[in-house]
Amino acid sequence: MTQELRAVPPLRPGWFGLRRELLHALATFGCDRAPDGRFIVRGHVWSGLDEEELVVPGDAEAFIDGKPVSIAGLMSQTSYGLRGVTVIC
Repeated sequence: MTQELRAVPPLRPGWFGLRRELLHALATFGCDRAPDGRFIVRGHVWSGLDEEELVVPGDAEAFIDGKPVSIAGLMSQTSYGLRGVTVIC
């Protein structure tokens, strides 16, 4: 029996930090919002048990002028939270 090996895409570094820090940064960077005022996000963002801490995988995206941008990439430009976190889903 032969097993087929498949290439696994590399994990993109994620981000871990506080909800208020993420919301502040998304507003500061000018990320797009839905008509109800919430930020438009593609991908998953998980909250911790207290719902104040967030885990953002490297593939989660927000939009600036309709163009997708990595949320973890944006957050790496701030002093907020922990950058380079590996998030395995």
